Amino acid sequence: MARQASVPQRVLGFLTATRPCPEGIVIAVSGGADSVALLRSLADVFSGRLIVAHFHHGLRGQESDDDAAFVADLANRLKLPLRLQRSDLTLMAAGQNLEAAARRFRYDWLTGLARCEGTSMITTAHTADDQAETVLFHLLRGTGLVGLRGIARRRRLDGQTQLIRPLLDVGRSRIEAYLQSINQPWRDDSSNKNCRFTRNRIRHDLLPLLGRDYNPHVSESLARLGREAAAWRRAQLAGIGRRLGAAELPRAGHAVVMRREKIEALALHTLRALWAAIWQREGWPLRDMGYRDFDRIARWCRSDSAALQMPGGVRLVRREQTIVAELAPSHADRVD
Repeated sequence: MARQASVPQRVLGFLTATRPCPEGIVIAVSGGADSVALLRSLADVFSGRLIVAHFHHGLRGQESDDDAAFVADLANRLKLPLRLQRSDLTLMAAGQNLEAAARRFRYDWLTGLARCEGTSMITTAHTADDQAETVLFHLLRGTGLVGLRGIARRRRLDGQTQLIRPLLDVGRSRIEAYLQSINQPWRDDSSNKNCRFTRNRIRHDLLPLLGRDYNPHVSESLARLGREAAAWRRAQLAGIGRRLGAAELPRAGHAVVMRREKIEALALHTLRALWAAIWQREGWPLRDMGYRDFDRIARWCRSDSAALQMPGGVRLVRREQTIVAELAPSHADRVD
């Protein structure tokens, strides 16, 4: 039986295929096992510049302070520069979904940090277990095939900054075994055990149940489903891009303008995919948009209704020869 590659070898293989930015990599390090394993692996296999980035969100009091101190000590022992951002998310995210706001603030900060450091590459430590949890979470929400892609291996955060995830095919048990083998401690985030959050219930209750009673390799199966859905989506987007180019007219301000005759001629499944692609391209709120919502838009496109209001403040209006879609100005600053 072939020996499995070590965690650092898996990271090196990913970097070789990705061609890392020569100006260096910003590493998001929380202090948890996954990000500590990524940091230790990169320190071993990457000869370029590494910048350790820690986002202190101030949500867990002394525990958050201890996480920051742990990351600072680890960066110092590895002789790597540390960039620390302290924020009071309770105040910053007032009136918003805290989890979504925290994610948005963190990625905004990482993107700005990469620009300041003169690099265009950021890496986070999402694992195969995170992928399985995400795919299952989307499935339970009633997503279409697009949602089954789960977490992307790499994606653009803005016009020039790329986010990469070298551990996305590595399971959490292998990561912890690797850290134990090099006597490297890590921090445990107590909020990850709070079953008030749906993702935590999936992690601690549902996935173990499925693994115990139905399929011991359920995480690997879900991660594979995510990879296959991503491959399908890439092929689909090539066709959607051509159809979008044929149907779209010059913008009217911030509004997306489509030719009615082109849109109304498309099949429902193509319309669902086309509008999902537009939503993602425009950066419109996706958190409340699922399969049923895009199906509703697709069916509306082939109806006689004059207008359609969607979650997140997007409104579609049918005119004589066009369909116009626009995000209400009052919602523009709440896109996540």
